Amino acid sequence: MGTTFPEEILPPEDGATLFRAVGPLLSGHDVVFGNLEGPLTDVEKSPKCPKPRRNGRPCFAFRTPPRYVRHLAEAGFTAVNVANNHSLDFGMEGMDNTLAALDNAGIRAVGGERIALFTVSGRRVAVAGFSYSLRTRYVHPLLDLERTREVVAELKGANDLVVVSFHGGAEGADAMRVADADETFLGEERGNVVRFARAAVDAGADLVLGHGPHVPRAIEIRNGKLIAYSLGNFAVYSMFNIKGPAGKGYVLQVELDPETGDVVTRRPGTSSGSGRRRSPCATPASRTPIRPGARRSFCGNCRRSSSPTSPTPTPAAQRSPRRGSPLSRNPAASFPAASLRTLTGSARSRGVP
Repeated sequence: MGTTFPEEILPPEDGATLFRAVGPLLSGHDVVFGNLEGPLTDVEKSPKCPKPRRNGRPCFAFRTPPRYVRHLAEAGFTAVNVANNHSLDFGMEGMDNTLAALDNAGIRAVGGERIALFTVSGRRVAVAGFSYSLRTRYVHPLLDLERTREVVAELKGANDLVVVSFHGGAEGADAMRVADADETFLGEERGNVVRFARAAVDAGADLVLGHGPHVPRAIEIRNGKLIAYSLGNFAVYSMFNIKGPAGKGYVLQVELDPETGDVVTRRPGTSSGSGRRRSPCATPASRTPIRPGARRSFCGNCRRSSSPTSPTPTPAAQRSPRRGSPLSRNPAASFPAASLRTLTGSARSRGVP
């Protein structure tokens, strides 16, 4: 969304029009989620980057003005993930500022002990955040699968639907293929996201949303539950490489069955033999605008895949300026989910879902 570190690089009109083009995609849903990758703070010094440049290259620490939280609220975001590797760019004070800004704007923070809770048509929905990054009270550990199972199972026992957000996987054009293997980037252990996501589903998660690679990745249906391994970059302003795959971001709209939590896939104007309502599915080629309140869910080509390791990731949904995704509306729960970094950028940095 822009940064003031190490210098001020902010969008025109102070960001007022940043989400205008994607407004129709984010409206009319029960929950609108994004990954906020960077603090909303005015803290002066970054413990991560005591010097703005290292060996002539920029040190990537993001700092977005707290006032920009109003743009997230006006765009319709109801929950944003703070469990990622940039949330602590300005230390715990920066994190505290971020949480305060989100709370004041009525946007629920997601990560660790901050569980976003919603009631949709009488059903309790919980959204939890995991990351490979430094473990704090605001990060559930992606690298600890046993703890993942415990957290998800506990949430499922207290709620009807559980959505898991995770920040993990390698970054850049070379990371588009998702493999069932441990991933690293710049010497950091980024986890085996396939095993993590499947463990979360097996423990009770109804929807799993990934971010961090800064490129689109595969989607997978596991036992009726949708896993999106990455939606690409969503809200990036200046300074980052957004060429090629790093320049593609998607808004993923998902409709969940309120009873089973299964992803509902339907064709326009049809219903299943059981009478269960189905959600229309359009390929990116159709590029049909989503009307506010329209009962549609765009999920790429909706191929059901038992494995996310296809060479070309299934596009998650209709293209947008950067990242996003929704849960569904009545009779099912509607979730748009997006990756919202303060500076969600290129393959080098991190971004906001």
